[in-house]
Amino acid sequence: MGGNVDKTVWRRGGLILILLPICFFFPFTLILVGFLAWTIYEDFKPSSRLEVPPRPTWRDARPEDANWLDLFCEGCESPAEEAFLRAVVKEFDLQPQSGTLISPKLTLEMQVEIASYRFDFLANGRQVIEIDGAAYHSSPDQMERDRVRDEYCVERGYKVLRIPASTVFNMPDEVVQRVKAILAETPVYTRPRPTKFVSRKGTIAQNVAAFSETLAELNRSKDATDQQQRSMAGFKSAISREEILLGALVRSAESDQRIEAMSPEQRKIYNELLDHVADIAEAHEDFAGGCGWEKIIKPAPVEDLEVQRQIEAEYEIAIAARDERLRKVRERCTKDPVFRQFLCRRMIEAGYPEEERVKLMTKIETAASLDSEGRIGTSV
Repeated sequence: MGGNVDKTVWRRGGLILILLPICFFFPFTLILVGFLAWTIYEDFKPSSRLEVPPRPTWRDARPEDANWLDLFCEGCESPAEEAFLRAVVKEFDLQPQSGTLISPKLTLEMQVEIASYRFDFLANGRQVIEIDGAAYHSSPDQMERDRVRDEYCVERGYKVLRIPASTVFNMPDEVVQRVKAILAETPVYTRPRPTKFVSRKGTIAQNVAAFSETLAELNRSKDATDQQQRSMAGFKSAISREEILLGALVRSAESDQRIEAMSPEQRKIYNELLDHVADIAEAHEDFAGGCGWEKIIKPAPVEDLEVQRQIEAEYEIAIAARDERLRKVRERCTKDPVFRQFLCRRMIEAGYPEEERVKLMTKIETAASLDSEGRIGTSV
């Protein structure tokens, strides 16, 4: 029994001894004596309740626990975070240690609190990783709040990587590549070094010079960031447009394939339903045929070697993700000739660049052997 309980028992026992003589003059005092005696009995009576230990959480997980990864996934706040966590654990062979996931190349913390903010993941001590769901992070207000959070982190020496939830679900290989890219900048566990003005005693002239030097450094950093963004603007716009429009073409081809597989009765019902959404269908056709394709060109080199290194790293990651997207489409076209036929027709209608179309289709299935309606014919 704890020390606090022992003290109260002794106090109640002493009070009973004091009250017993008083009972001879005031019999009603026996009620109070009896109550105090009952409380002492309750304190010493063995507890009949079975003490149930608290359920372990991801903070208690150990490598020998068979379900330790499930415990960590329960600590995630969304399915996208869980998918990200499972992909990274598998790639880097992470193991739990006091609520942190550890491997020789990566130290991953989750649900990390930095001042008044809480972040999804923190890699190697100073790389914040946020998994953004489209439903929550696409509004202007939330985008502004994300920007403020990111600036707060950068000012305190952290780096920030935001990964869309759609990328986590649809392209887990690209997610792993992005994590590997940020680890190139932080290969070992490193504490952040906040950006702050130099504060030291000195003359007014020295303080002014130090202040001016700090401002100049901040301006150089801003100029480097602006230079990188300007250099990458055209490339990122082109590759983003291609991703969006190619996805739309794939979905259109899938829809065409489903319609082709319908029975005449089903197709009739479908056409009747389609009449009710004619405006939507017309808008979709305008989108497919009216949006131009931008040629994907590697950004021009810049004089600043550090900026150039960052441009090349970002370029390689984007190209690797694009190659993976095209590989999946090409593999699907090889396995499914019917889908390939409809996709090729949609590409021609949308003005998809022929040199890019040839990379996805064999030459016999491009413009040379398609009839006027885009159907694959027999090459002569």
